[in-house]
Amino acid sequence: KETIQIIKGAISLEREGERFYLNVSERTSDPGGKRIFKTLAKDEHEHMKFLNEILETLKETGEWKEGSKGYYNDEEIQAHLRIFPTDIEKIKKEIQADEDFLEALRLAIEKEEESIKYYSNAAEKTTDSRGKNLYLYLVNFEKLHRQILEDYKDFMEDPSPGWDSLERWSCQT
Repeated sequence: KETIQIIKGAISLEREGERFYLNVSERTSDPGGKRIFKTLAKDEHEHMKFLNEILETLKETGEWKEGSKGYYNDEEIQAHLRIFPTDIEKIKKEIQADEDFLEALRLAIEKEEESIKYYSNAAEKTTDSRGKNLYLYLVNFEKLHRQILEDYKDFMEDPSPGWDSLERWSCQT
């Protein structure tokens, strides 16, 4: 069934993302980068687990999994993704940007864009409202991942005083 193939593709996409983020988090010396990539790897792992549950239910019953386990609303997603210290000066001191790290950020942004396209296409194809809601939820999550990566890349390229787009992703430390 096409829906099962889409879910399998989504699981594969999330697995690939998790591996990528774990690999980059181990290789970078930038503390902010480590935080970003570990958080994103954890998110991809959680998405993969939830998608596996959906896949098993679809295989067993032919129906979408009921309930909203694993879902956040947009506000909860943004709160969940607050991964930087509130002290921007502290972040500036931690920065250890090199071209390899900036390239990793660029690749990560591309991976998030691929995920957004995949889930957007899946949402367009499905006629089941629960499936459409799941795919659109994942689109929103991946868009926020992309925004974090873009903001951090911009900050790494120009951590000038007064540059504050990372504030939306800050948390108390």
